[in-house]
Amino acid sequence: MGALTYQQHLGNPPLMTDVLALRKWGQNRRDYIYNYCNQPRGASYYVSNSTGSDTNAGTIAAPWKTIAKLQSFINANPSGNYAIYLARGDEWNEAPSANQNEFILWVNAARVTIADYTIPGGTNPPRKPLISQFSLKYNSGTNNGWTLVSGNLWKRAESNIIGYLRFQGYGVPPSTLPFWNQWLEANLYPLGVGTSSSDIESNAGKFWYDMSGSDSNSTPPTPTTAATITATSNASGNITGFTITSGGTGYTGSGLTVYATGGTTPGWGYATITSGVITAISLQAGGTGYAASSTTLPTAVGQQTLYLNFGAATAPPAMEAL
Repeated sequence: MGALTYQQHLGNPPLMTDVLALRKWGQNRRDYIYNYCNQPRGASYYVSNSTGSDTNAGTIAAPWKTIAKLQSFINANPSGNYAIYLARGDEWNEAPSANQNEFILWVNAARVTIADYTIPGGTNPPRKPLISQFSLKYNSGTNNGWTLVSGNLWKRAESNIIGYLRFQGYGVPPSTLPFWNQWLEANLYPLGVGTSSSDIESNAGKFWYDMSGSDSNSTPPTPTTAATITATSNASGNITGFTITSGGTGYTGSGLTVYATGGTTPGWGYATITSGVITAISLQAGGTGYAASSTTLPTAVGQQTLYLNFGAATAPPAMEAL
């Protein structure tokens, strides 16, 4: 029989209206968790992204490296009775697994203690271990891909789909942001989501990811010769495909798109670039509002682009995204 949960030990919490009973139940729950979780464990295992290897034994002298390795160990040892130590100052950016309820680390074992440790021979870093899906890191400065478009509007070419963007690290963001004084865990500040580059330019503290590359500011590097491509629409005015008459030459970079112009919402696809030539287009969205049943709709080449307004025309601070 597996270990009992604290609710099985203490019973369900009383009604919210019974304040004294609820307070007593909460105190018992706290005492139970403290006493139970602090029990000595039968074995200890260590994980360090900076110094470890998944072929190691998981000792403090030879730690494992990845959360995936740790997860496989937990899955194989559900009876528990061990302690897991994560190295202070280390960060793990690993994707969650669908069979772990979308958690990066799913502790489905009993009697497990998770704590941090300082790598032997090193100093004690101020930052605790961090497990995060924010795998994209943007360093500060214009030399790290950011370009000032106008006003406080910044952009960068980005082929990774961005759904969330925030300031990274311990720096304080500009006081011009509407939320600058809101301290979050590890001093990370989220940005709001906009709808277009013009919307971002007018609103500090927002970002927007142009997935279709169809914004007027989402222009790719100028090719040597432009491609000649037309789009086909169905009877409902949705784009159904693209025809490449000439793939052009000199196209560079990643995240290039082809989109049909003139619609209400863009119909677009990913462009495959081979030796600077557009050789294929993979339709991603049919869009709306195009002329019906046409095979000659005009197109343009776009660049998937990340836009940002952090309230200043100086170089953006360090950011992280997912």
